[in-house]
Formats: sequence, C-alpha cells, structure tokens
Amino acid sequence: METRSGSEIIFKHLSPFEQQAIMPWIRTWPQRLYEKFTASVMDWAPSLALMYAIVEWSEWKHHDIAHHHRD
Repeated sequence: METRSGSEIIFKHLSPFEQQAIMPWIRTWPQRLYEKFTASVMDWAPSLALMYAIVEWSEWKHHDIAHHHRD
C-alpha cells in the first residue's frame, strides 16, 4: 500500500506478478472437483440410491392401489 503525502487516501494495487491470481485456481478446479467427487461418492451415493428406489416403489404402489381399487 502506498500513501501520498498530504493525503489520507490509500492506494492499493496488485503487483504485475499477481495479475493472474485466479487463473491457477481455474486450471486446477476440474481435477480438484474430480478428486473430491470420487473421494466422497461412497458417503452420499447409497442414500441417494435408496431414496430413489423408495420413491419409485411408492409411485408404483400408489398406481397399483389406484388401479385395483377403482369404482
């Protein structure tokens, strides 16, 4: 940071060497996303599959009951 004499304004700027502070993150993001996904998939995938199966079964059962109990 630098201040100019007689002024209370503080000027902030990035160094020319830090102009691409976000680019390394963007380049490594797909690899990190893949690693985090494969590391955590066994934590949430079984419960997601069970929830999907329960919803499908309950929809089937509802249609089955509605079909057999028509007036």
